[in-house]
Amino acid sequence: EEEEDYEEDYEDEDEIIQQPPTVDVDQCPAA
Repeated sequence: EEEEDYEEDYEDEDEIIQQPPTVDVDQCPAA
């Protein structure tokens, strides 16, 4: 049951990360 919840959360995160790809890199300069 926990796995199913994780899949749904992951899909939502993928959409948010795909929108601002440059912001993620700017916020994580340690990468």
